[in-house]
Amino acid sequence: MEDGGGSRPFRLASRTAAGGTGLAPSTAMQQGDGTVVGSDRPDQPITNGGPPRPSASVARRFLTTVLFIDVVDSTRRAVELGDSDWLVLQEAHEAMIRFEVARFAGRCLSTIGDGVVASFASAAAAVRCAASIADNSRALGVEVRSGLHSGDAERRGRRIGGIVFHVGARVMNFAAAGEVLVSRTVTELVSGAGFVFARRGSHRLKGLPGDWPLYSLIGRRTLGTRCTAV
Repeated sequence: MEDGGGSRPFRLASRTAAGGTGLAPSTAMQQGDGTVVGSDRPDQPITNGGPPRPSASVARRFLTTVLFIDVVDSTRRAVELGDSDWLVLQEAHEAMIRFEVARFAGRCLSTIGDGVVASFASAAAAVRCAASIADNSRALGVEVRSGLHSGDAERRGRRIGGIVFHVGARVMNFAAAGEVLVSRTVTELVSGAGFVFARRGSHRLKGLPGDWPLYSLIGRRTLGTRCTAV
């Protein structure tokens, strides 16, 4: 899929002498209650003369689009490659994801096993990022599945939480390898952005009431052109 910014290919490289990717690791952790603690870019303190900074106990709600990404068949790939090569691939893959999230103005909130959770102020940017990550993962020899949902989240100090995270994780669970699967809320927010989705039926999301219609990203239209497949 063409994202307008150009997709940058990634190649595997040996680990640095320090044993890392050269990127600062996330200080965030996802909690079992659907909250995320910390972030890659913590809020900067208010300088003298500015308005008083809210207490860490004061909650602030905001609209966000969350992206959940998980590596498909990671255990099989680890067995095929062996520990050393698998760790090199993991580092390269995570570095690529962090680069793409930043490129689309998102924030990596946490890493969970072989998965990543990110948030975006723009739903369209989140969808473009998910499609780019799927393409670049495939180039690295990895398949990922992605799930997106948009909704209100709540920040209290360094902790971020909300039902939006539960829904995003459940949506991802229904995604196939290489698929970008989104909720109806996401499709409504990106209407007019040229994305083309295919209906994937309605599903019961574990722990959530009602049936949830889900949609698979299949391409994008640009002005004066035909649909470009993802």
